Amino acid sequence: MDTCINYCEPGYAFVSSDERRWINHLKEIAKSHPECVILNIPEENDGFIYAKFPQKWVKISPPKKMSMTDEQRAERARKLQEGRARKQRLKEENYG
Repeated sequence: MDTCINYCEPGYAFVSSDERRWINHLKEIAKSHPECVILNIPEENDGFIYAKFPQKWVKISPPKKMSMTDEQRAERARKLQEGRARKQRLKEENYG
């Protein structure tokens, strides 16, 4: 997998990626933000998306640290289990 961000034009960044999460993310952004332009789609570019967007959108940040009590952690675990069970039920209902 490969993702690359280049600054070739003042004020703009260009990204190329074959990672599914970035491909989906860029396609979604381009639908609602005309300043993000998809230059090449993966289906016509050996699996890589190539897009142009404002340079100020590039951000690198560390993950957020969360401090939770044992009760909060247990509640999140319970909700996660419920969500997974619900997803499994829907999957079984739809695909038998």
